[in-house]
Amino acid sequence: MTAMGGCSQPLINFVGASLDRHDADSIMTRRGYGLLRHFAARGEPVNGYHNGLAPVHEAVLYADVGYLRALLELGEDPSLPIESPGKDYHGFNAFEFAAFLESRNSEFYQTIRAELEAQ
Repeated sequence: MTAMGGCSQPLINFVGASLDRHDADSIMTRRGYGLLRHFAARGEPVNGYHNGLAPVHEAVLYADVGYLRALLELGEDPSLPIESPGKDYHGFNAFEFAAFLESRNSEFYQTIRAELEAQ
């Protein structure tokens, strides 16, 4: 199923994209993580792609450790490749994407790379 019935964005991706817009302890963030668990429990694909990125790639891009942890707990596969032909990061898995982003902004992305490596 997709978001809003007509949008092509999978529900897991849709919820994940909203998580970094609120404080970590806000009611909206807690509800967002609840929705992630709900959608995964009812069979929504945690490895679904939107615009060439799986949710794990989005979590890396947003440098959102909480979102990344939640996805990995739900069974997200960090070895999935990015499907963005023509982009420098096409074919990268989450580990490679984190290293690529960290090379461009080490302070912002080192925590996310470390979290991936701890898995």
